[in-house]
Amino acid sequence: MITVGSFDFPESVLLAYMYADALSTRGYPARVPPDLGSRELVDPALVDGLIQLVPEYTRSALEFASLGRAHAKSIRGPAHATQHRTIHPHQSQDSADMVSRLSRR
Repeated sequence: MITVGSFDFPESVLLAYMYADALSTRGYPARVPPDLGSRELVDPALVDGLIQLVPEYTRSALEFASLGRAHAKSIRGPAHATQHRTIHPHQSQDSADMVSRLSRR
């Protein structure tokens, strides 16, 4: 079972359900736990393997992981904790990049 996490705002919850639905459609059982909370609660759950995937904005993830010091286009977190997969918008879209942070556990 893949547990897809989200933050405590509607867009994040919607994205988590979209990811879970896409995984389920491809034959991977997935669930979305309700009301995980803020990044300060979700991030440790991802690192500890309690959730396996968190879709989020690249800039937000980068700023949190670097404690606000990094403004680069790529993200590098603790190698032992999570993997990052960046999803860039199509060039015809004017939207923010998304990143899926995956637990290594």
